[in-house]
Amino acid sequence: MKKIFLIVLIGTLSIHMNGQDNEFLEIAKESIAYFKCAVTAQNYQFYGLSSEEAINNVSIGDAINLHAVGLRDLQKYDSLTNPNTIIKDMGYVCIPLLQKNKNTLETFIMLSSKDGKYRSTGIGEAPYAEAFMNYLIQNRTVKGAKLIRVPALNRAYAGIEVEGELFLLPLTNAAPKDNVPRPAKVVFAELAKKIANYEEDVPH
Repeated sequence: MKKIFLIVLIGTLSIHMNGQDNEFLEIAKESIAYFKCAVTAQNYQFYGLSSEEAINNVSIGDAINLHAVGLRDLQKYDSLTNPNTIIKDMGYVCIPLLQKNKNTLETFIMLSSKDGKYRSTGIGEAPYAEAFMNYLIQNRTVKGAKLIRVPALNRAYAGIEVEGELFLLPLTNAAPKDNVPRPAKVVFAELAKKIANYEEDVPH
């Protein structure tokens, strides 16, 4: 039986740099230097780039940390449980690369953690992370937002903390502006019933 996870991405647009942020920044710089040699006219689209030259004209955005919720935890979830307690760190990070002077997204650098150390694992598109960034850009006053993905249902949500409670807003690359955030405890409880008999890590 497969162990299934719900992928959760957490990030902000804060410009504050802590020790881990500086670590990510250095890894991103090294990755850009490497991919400047690897990107060609034949493969630039594979890396999520708009052109062969684009890698030479990017700036580094804020890291988005990936977290996960085990399927079994969600299936057992009830609305009396704090939804934040079932979110776990996956040890993966997406770092956006932005077009200089335009501040628009070009692609992402992917990092993974092993033995407490992060290393680059690739460069390319990350659709849910892109949708999350677009949400943050459109809602700059939002702090500490979370992006929660449910792969088995092919859904994603922007999570917003309001007076200590997590609310979820349905999120896609073209999310309707009239969506209304709902309490995460209510959404999770509804999903728990919907996926009660799920065993496969595929959209239903």
